[in-house]
Amino acid sequence: MINKTDEQLVQMYKSGEVETFNELYKRYKNVVLSYAHSVYCIGADLEDVIQEGMLGLLKAIQYYNGKASFKNFAFTCIRTNILNATSRCFSNKNLPLNNTVSISETEYELKVSDENLEDNFIFKETVENLFKKAEQNLSDFEKEVLKLFLEGFSYTEIGEKLNCSPKQCDNALQRVRKKLTEEDI
Repeated sequence: MINKTDEQLVQMYKSGEVETFNELYKRYKNVVLSYAHSVYCIGADLEDVIQEGMLGLLKAIQYYNGKASFKNFAFTCIRTNILNATSRCFSNKNLPLNNTVSISETEYELKVSDENLEDNFIFKETVENLFKKAEQNLSDFEKEVLKLFLEGFSYTEIGEKLNCSPKQCDNALQRVRKKLTEEDI
């Protein structure tokens, strides 16, 4: 199975050779881990984010139609699943859950908090500056697209809500990223 292409393994899996999933898992495990570690979501557990990535891989296997390379399709599905899951963390309906602290972890967090006080202050200041920068430099349309994106809506759903195309939403988010990462605005 090692000499088989990803596309061949997917076809074998779809034809009932479920053990081929193990090989696909080995090939894409590092991709999932890389994407999972690259996102940060208060209230999310890393294992949950990794699980979302694995679900993205399963979706890629299930919906792959052979029109493009499986690798590109899998990367897209994994990334999308992780980003959608983490953006749901920021939705208003999850705020009560996101802001809770486990009782068993509280004692540990109190011990560590003294060590990380400066880091926490810097992080808080950075986030506040980011919000100020967004408020000052984003257009109303960009703010609305960003708000809906962080609430977990897809580009298509955002487009429907704002009466624009998904491509316009994508372009707006690209501008937002650029504006928020520029040093001197």
